[in-house]
Amino acid sequence: FISEKKVEKYSSLIKEQNLSELKKDMFDFESKRKEELSFLNSELKTELDYYEKHNIESKKDNEEIKKDIEKAQKSIDRIRENINNDSLSNINVKIESSKINIDKFTDILNDLDKQKTKLATNLEHIYKQLNKLNGEKCPVCGSYSNSENFINTKNKLMEEKDLFLAEIKKCDELISKSHFGKDNEIEKLSNFNKKLKEIESISEKLYELEQNIEYNKKHLLNESNRFDEVKKNFEDKIKYIKNNINSVKKQKNPYLDVIKRTIKKIKTYKIEKKSAVKSKNKLLKTVSIIEFWKHGFSNRGLQSIVLDSIMEVLTDRSNYYLGILSDNDITVEFSTNRELKSGDFKEQISINWNIEGNKGYVPSGGQMKKIEIACDLALMDLTSYNKDIPDLLCLDEILDGLDEQGVKRVLLLLKDLRKNRNNIFVISHNSSMTEDFDRTINIIKENGVSRMEVI
Repeated sequence: FISEKKVEKYSSLIKEQNLSELKKDMFDFESKRKEELSFLNSELKTELDYYEKHNIESKKDNEEIKKDIEKAQKSIDRIRENINNDSLSNINVKIESSKINIDKFTDILNDLDKQKTKLATNLEHIYKQLNKLNGEKCPVCGSYSNSENFINTKNKLMEEKDLFLAEIKKCDELISKSHFGKDNEIEKLSNFNKKLKEIESISEKLYELEQNIEYNKKHLLNESNRFDEVKKNFEDKIKYIKNNINSVKKQKNPYLDVIKRTIKKIKTYKIEKKSAVKSKNKLLKTVSIIEFWKHGFSNRGLQSIVLDSIMEVLTDRSNYYLGILSDNDITVEFSTNRELKSGDFKEQISINWNIEGNKGYVPSGGQMKKIEIACDLALMDLTSYNKDIPDLLCLDEILDGLDEQGVKRVLLLLKDLRKNRNNIFVISHNSSMTEDFDRTINIIKENGVSRMEVI
């Protein structure tokens, strides 16, 4: 108690020096200065970034404007060249020439249609006369069909018919050629009209391009003047910020000398405190030994410590197996003490579980089966610390009461156990599980007699 009082005394003296407050004041001063410098540097960086960005954007804009001017000028030169090569007057002459040719072809086609109509009329007349000569006598002269006069008349009509057919064919060919020529001229006229519209459109575009070039030149000049103004304002602002930074850096911390004097006093008090602490610790060590033996022979002493260490192993191994069986959806915790209403503890082994994040949730039949398997295997691990146990694991109906997914996880667990256990026996009434094991022993009962069959 006396040693503790001395420690408190020197601790109080150290606190009275207000070193922490002085350091806080010094720190606050430095922090404020750093914040101010940080702000000024940030402002400087912002201005530099802004100027750099503005400079890049301005150059980029100017380059784009120059490219637009150059592109527009090339377009103007190309347009003027096209207009010179195929001027408006030449197009108009060609349009008029095509119109005249179309009219000519129209007149020719009209004449050919009239000529063809006349030939067709004459041909129809001959066909009528030939039809009249199909009988035994000529209806005009009364001659028989085998007479010379009849035959000569019919032959003459046939010759005239062939002549008219040839003339009609020739007329059709001329009509076809004339239609082709007319269509060709119509197409030319259409192309000339399109060309005329293109030239008119190009003339309008030429005017727009010239206006655009003039606008871009003025805009380029304005941008150059504006950039010079921005540059001057930027240089003035940068100079002002740098002057402020230098001024802040030259400020001296007023708490440094006071802190140095205070530190000397504290060193003296710490030496005295260290001596008091040494005496105190020596006494505390004696007290801790007494407390240890007092606790060791109490209800929560050595026996509880041994049980607690075993519970930790059971909890850890059970949760390891449950991790495989339930994909970590189920966890358990073993404990050796139960808290009473009075606040005391009673020695009693208990188990608590957590189902999918819910404490105290009542497990289903399949979930309870997984908990039982995991706990049994954990107890097996606990007993296996004794090296004299046989290398054998027997499991009775461990697969019963599980769904298909649960069976798969148990089989996966058994494969993991094979790493440390060479001999694992599983007893089951489910004959469909034989394919999952290396060997199978079937117990067959016939006529009241049981026999064993190894597969």
